[in-house]
Amino acid sequence: MDKKIYLVTVVLCGLLLAANLFYLYSDRPSEEDAINKELADKDRMAAYNLEQLQTICIQQLQTENVQLDENIYLFEENGDSVQMQEVLGRKDKFVIRFNDAGCTSCIEEFIRKLPLMKNFIQEIGVENIVVFLNTTNPRNVTVFKKQHKLDCPVYALPIGELDAPIEKQDEIVAYYYFVFSDSGMMENCFIPIRGLEERNDVYLNSIRRKFQKN
Repeated sequence: MDKKIYLVTVVLCGLLLAANLFYLYSDRPSEEDAINKELADKDRMAAYNLEQLQTICIQQLQTENVQLDENIYLFEENGDSVQMQEVLGRKDKFVIRFNDAGCTSCIEEFIRKLPLMKNFIQEIGVENIVVFLNTTNPRNVTVFKKQHKLDCPVYALPIGELDAPIEKQDEIVAYYYFVFSDSGMMENCFIPIRGLEERNDVYLNSIRRKFQKN
């Protein structure tokens, strides 16, 4: 009798285990399905990045070699106004343009990259860099500098004040970079794309070389 009970128990356990395994693997996609899904996701992301890259390249080209009005006013953190020509002078300056009205994820990406950007600022020289914030409130400049511990000059300049196509489009660009040339032109405009770090690195390396030559 004990042997029969033992045998029945073993058989029932075996059947239960088989049923569980069947349920798990029948409800789970196969390895091939998982691979195909991953490839499809990558293709969709690549298509999205390509479309985004095409749009951004057009924006950058439209902004290249735009002559800027050097008589517009910037606002310092103490509330004083100063003409842009006094700030930038007749020397190449690398400009970081930040728009806090951009998408939340883009702003978070900008903040996340600031520690690396601070290293970049030290490499090419604090005197060669300026930050323009989209604000009319000088106090925001003070808060921004203290919060992110920036050594380079930061000024308030509302979006649209720069006479550049990139600032007059319906689609908001959270942040971008450019070089204000010694001839008063907007050059080397660049809009970073999240996930395309190699593209971003190539651009920043080109800026390093540019300022190392100067």
